[in-house]
Amino acid sequence: MKNLKIFISVLSLAILYCFSTTSHEVKGVVTDEYGTPLIGANVTELGTQNGTVTDIDGKFSLTLLNPKNQIQVAYVGFDSRIIIPDFTKDMNIVMKGGHLMEEVVVLGMRPMIKKNSTFSQSIIGYNPKNAASGSFIAQDMGSPENYKHFKDNPYKSTKDEPLSTMSIDVDRASYSNIRRFLNQGSMPPKDAVRVEEMINYFHYDYKSPSNNENIPFKMYTTYADCPWNQDHKLLHVAMKAKELDRKNLPASNMVFLIDVSGSMQSSNKLPLVVESFKLLINQLCEKDIVSVVTYAGQERVVAEGVKGSDKETLYGILDELQSGGSTAGAAGIQRAYQLGKKYFISEGNNRVILATDGDFNVGVSSEGDLVRLIEEKRKTGIYLSILGYGMGNYQESKMQELSKAGNGNHFYIDNIEEAKKSLMNEFGSTMYSIANDVKIQIEFNPNFVKSYRVVGYENRQLANADFNDDTKDAGDLGAGHIVTVLYEIVPKASKSNVAGSIDPLKYAQNPLSGSNHKELATIKSRYKENLGDTSKKIEQVIVAELTHADDLSPSVKWSFAIAEFGLLLRNSEYKAKSNYKSLIARSKILADDPHKKECVALMEKASKKPGELAQMIEE
Repeated sequence: MKNLKIFISVLSLAILYCFSTTSHEVKGVVTDEYGTPLIGANVTELGTQNGTVTDIDGKFSLTLLNPKNQIQVAYVGFDSRIIIPDFTKDMNIVMKGGHLMEEVVVLGMRPMIKKNSTFSQSIIGYNPKNAASGSFIAQDMGSPENYKHFKDNPYKSTKDEPLSTMSIDVDRASYSNIRRFLNQGSMPPKDAVRVEEMINYFHYDYKSPSNNENIPFKMYTTYADCPWNQDHKLLHVAMKAKELDRKNLPASNMVFLIDVSGSMQSSNKLPLVVESFKLLINQLCEKDIVSVVTYAGQERVVAEGVKGSDKETLYGILDELQSGGSTAGAAGIQRAYQLGKKYFISEGNNRVILATDGDFNVGVSSEGDLVRLIEEKRKTGIYLSILGYGMGNYQESKMQELSKAGNGNHFYIDNIEEAKKSLMNEFGSTMYSIANDVKIQIEFNPNFVKSYRVVGYENRQLANADFNDDTKDAGDLGAGHIVTVLYEIVPKASKSNVAGSIDPLKYAQNPLSGSNHKELATIKSRYKENLGDTSKKIEQVIVAELTHADDLSPSVKWSFAIAEFGLLLRNSEYKAKSNYKSLIARSKILADDPHKKECVALMEKASKKPGELAQMIEE
């Protein structure tokens, strides 16, 4: 009887112990400083291998092995946190940081050297030859960062060249790359600054075409005074693409093409690539198909035809990736397109998504040969989008040309927030094209316009005859995407002398007569639908009515501010009376979301002298 009582007591204690160890469950949500849920954050019990990851809503649940243990929360690009668990309520864990970069040492005007690199040492140094503009150069001990040189678009005489023709551009890589430089304490190289990509980085408030309108996008125009030159005007043109309900998006056939070469070893490359693709996977469903190809010394298929709903399988494949070896990028591209063709979805979204620092060095590696390869592959109806990563050997010029050749987008991912913005928050506009080969042509009326120039879009200019030539490639517009174009205009009555005019043509007809006395310009656009061969045209007149500064929408005002920021960063010959003091004051009033507030902070950093900027970052 005594033994039975002892047995019952021991059994009771055991049951109570088991109950106590299984009831110590900690729950909560992990967010950034703005309250945005962080997907895939690691939550682990310190001193153990017990852990979990946050779901699509940033939520987690973890039962601790020892209730006295603390938990650690880690997420790529943010400072990890060690926290005492609270079992009485759901915890709200806010992660800070948000800028994934390696440690940078800043010593006044001395070079800033990246420490603890796992691959090669990168130096971002001050260039005394460019002291007037505060320019810096980026260099890697192996291969330097590469940016294609270009000059700002010049003014053109309306009487001699009334037509302006170009392809739209939906890339945004330049802005996040500029942010990376400024956050590290250096000015971006002049050729890294593309004003149109800075403008188009931000969200603007325009209405999409209604379901009753049989057009894929609407155009909005505004004519206003130029903030940086009182003698000039600005013509603001915005295109807003039709929105697609997430539930009604077409099925996707995606091939993740991932660079796992030795140059991808650092923390802001392959680890960030993995987390970026996890965000994208979270947007997919059962009708979607995913394949994964990696390349280093040679290409390798690590997943083929996996359903988008099989997220755990895809997560596991990504988590196993390791970097090392040379970079056979062309072989990887060939294999990725083969898989894209094998699983091709008719009337679906077929896309190769390349994640790389662009440093191809095995096989076909020249920019020209790679562009020709991609141009040939785009005929299959498979698009190419490029996600650029890293610093030091970032081959920006090459990735710009490849994405343009592949009818795709180019993004620079400098931190996990940028990955979230591009691949999650703007999923439709990033991945689903609704209008192909979109071109714009504006005919200016010399009754009102003496001369004009396009602000940005230097690498998107087309010959006037290309507008009606459906064989000429142009940019593609994603669902819900907004494209903004600015023209700086010298009015006919202005006494401003600008470059670009030529002697009067002896045999030209006088265009000043006619009944178009109220028309500033006529804007036309062409586009193709569903990869068709024949384009459609939209045309509308722009009336010469000036909108007062007080009546401009916040969207128009912000685009003007970002354009001026770009002119200052480029130290453009057309910056006129631009200055950071007035720009920052105006921008602070307009900064109504986290991205715009961050941009104002970048303006403040850029306004500093090189030595002051370095000291500011160090502090």
